[in-house]
Amino acid sequence: MGLLNFLLQLVIAGVIGYAASALMGTRRVHIVAVVLLGFLGTIVGPWIANFFHLPEPVPVLIGGAPFSLIWSIVGAAIVVAVVSMVRSH
Repeated sequence: MGLLNFLLQLVIAGVIGYAASALMGTRRVHIVAVVLLGFLGTIVGPWIANFFHLPEPVPVLIGGAPFSLIWSIVGAAIVVAVVSMVRSH
């Protein structure tokens, strides 16, 4: 993986994390937390989609590899929901 691909992944993770936190109504999230949330979303979302054999509605190629954009946002939203439930108790 080159530096450009790594920076592109950081930007995409930030956008995914921001989108998920905005969908869940979370305010004032630190940029590091947003990027971490995006990376967790790219793990959780596609895993859930594969587990339930769900298709990828918008396939995206990044660096020649397929990337699950929609399921990554869904996964990040699930992570935000779980963290919010844990923090409220």
